Amino acid sequence: MDGDPTYRLRGVLLAAVGAAALAVGGWWWQAEAPAPAPSGLRADVRVVPDGTPHATELWRVDPGTGVVIAPDAAADSSVLLDAETGTVLRLDGDTEGGAIEPGLGYPGAWPPDGRDVLWTERATLGPGEMATRQAQMTDGQVYLLRSTCTGSGELLVVVTGARAGDPMNIGCDGSVVMTEVIGSGDPVQVSFSTAGTEPVQLEAQLAAA
Repeated sequence: MDGDPTYRLRGVLLAAVGAAALAVGGWWWQAEAPAPAPSGLRADVRVVPDGTPHATELWRVDPGTGVVIAPDAAADSSVLLDAETGTVLRLDGDTEGGAIEPGLGYPGAWPPDGRDVLWTERATLGPGEMATRQAQMTDGQVYLLRSTCTGSGELLVVVTGARAGDPMNIGCDGSVVMTEVIGSGDPVQVSFSTAGTEPVQLEAQLAAA
């Protein structure tokens, strides 16, 4: 039967069909494969656990423009992702300093009316003077501390009784500095004092994040 022309023809047809299938499969694989990124283009991606600043991060609001300045936001090609929702929080490359547009998941300078505000403090602090505010927060409750000052000196901010950033020295140029405060179940105390020899005008607020 090996010499039968019918069997030889069938073998040739099967080989041709197999070669055609391999060619079609290779074309489909190349068509479906993701295209490589063009050379020279780069996007830095940084994932943050949620859309609010953390206790170890300070967020500064420019008093002139109202935009929120992210720490280390020097690269205008950076993109921030909300790890909970997958939302892209875009850095505005057209704004000097890599500012983040308000409303993209980051808090504004001061909360809107009706937001849960624990306290607001306004005072003039001279050398050696201190203003202290206290509030009760449940364990895990998250609030945002906003602080700003004007004058020739600096402001020292210390938070006790809650998880928050290290003691902060704030330059009194009118910028609003924000840090997250997470309750531990104990009374939370926030103290403000001058870090220099000149008096400063203080304004601060502890409100829901």
